[in-house]
Amino acid sequence: MHLAGESRVLADPAWTVAVSSSLLLYDPAPAMTQFGWVDRNGKVLQLVGDPAPFGFTAMSPDGSRVVVTVTANGGIPATLLSMLDTRRGILNRFVGIGANTSPVFSPDGQTVLFGSDQGLTRIATSGVGDPNVVHPFTRRINPTDWSRRGFVLFGQFGLGLGTEMDRSTEANIMMLPVTPDGKPTGEATPYLQNLGAQSGGRFSPDGGWVAYEESTKSGQSEVFIDTFPERHRAIQISTNGGFGARWNPQGGEVFYRSLAGKLMAVNLQMDKNSADVSTPRELFTLPVSTLTYRPQYDVGQDGNRFLILVPVKKAPLELITNWQALLK
Repeated sequence: MHLAGESRVLADPAWTVAVSSSLLLYDPAPAMTQFGWVDRNGKVLQLVGDPAPFGFTAMSPDGSRVVVTVTANGGIPATLLSMLDTRRGILNRFVGIGANTSPVFSPDGQTVLFGSDQGLTRIATSGVGDPNVVHPFTRRINPTDWSRRGFVLFGQFGLGLGTEMDRSTEANIMMLPVTPDGKPTGEATPYLQNLGAQSGGRFSPDGGWVAYEESTKSGQSEVFIDTFPERHRAIQISTNGGFGARWNPQGGEVFYRSLAGKLMAVNLQMDKNSADVSTPRELFTLPVSTLTYRPQYDVGQDGNRFLILVPVKKAPLELITNWQALLK
C-alpha cells in the first residue's frame, strides 16, 4: 500500500481500477508466461528462457526458434516481433518497426513472411537486411502457413476474387504461389471462399492437405481438413468446437484446441483424396486462458512434444490510497 505523500512513478500497468475517489487498485504488470516443452500428458519437460508477458505466434520448422510478441501497457500485445531461441533461451528483437501480425516461417527456416500495414512482408531469419513488402495489399494480409510445394496460405476478411470486398463471405482462405525465399510467382486466389468465416489454414507435412477452422451454421468454430490445391470434400475432424489445428510433422495426426482449452488429437488414415478420421481424444489442458482465441501451442518435430506458454505467478495487486494527490 502506498501513501499520497510519496513521490512515485507508476510502471506501465496491465490495468488500473479506481475503487473510489481515494483508493486505486493497480496491477503493476501484465500476466507473465514462460515457454516450455511438454509431453503428451502435459508434463513440463523443459522451460525455455526467462518469463515475460509473451504472445505466441510461430515456431520454426525444426523447433529451434519461435517468433513472439510481448504484451505492453494495458495488456495490449506490441506489434514488434522478437525471436526466441528455444534451445538457449535467448530473446532478440527481430522486427522493430511497424504493425506486424501473423508471421510464418519458410519450410527451410531461412525466411519469415508476415502481415504489415503495407501488405505481405518478408525478412530473413538471420536478421540481416530490412523487411521488404513482396505483395502490397490495401488491407492487412494474415499469413497462416507456408508449404514445401511453394504456397502460402493467408486469411483476409471479406476478400472477393480480386481486391473488392465481399461482405457475404466474412473471411476467406487465400493461396499465393511463392519462391523458396518468399517472392510471389503469381496472383493470390481463393482456396476456400464459403459463406461465413474460414481461417487458420495449415498445410499437412507433404503439402497435399489443409486443416482449417470454419464457423458452422450454429456459429461455432469447428476444424476441417480438405485436399490442396484443389478441394475434394471437407471432412470435419473436431466435435463440440475447435480451432488452432496443427499437423503432426510425422504425419497421420492432427491436433487442435477445444473451446474448453483442451489439446485434442485425431488420428487419420489418408490417401491422395480421402481420409478416415478417429474420434478426437483429449491429451491435456493447455494452461492458457480459454478466453484467448489463439492456439498458443505448436508441435515438435517428433510429434510427441509441444511448445506451450506456461503461466508464471503474477505480482500481487497494489492498493494506492489518496491516488488523486499523485496527479498534482
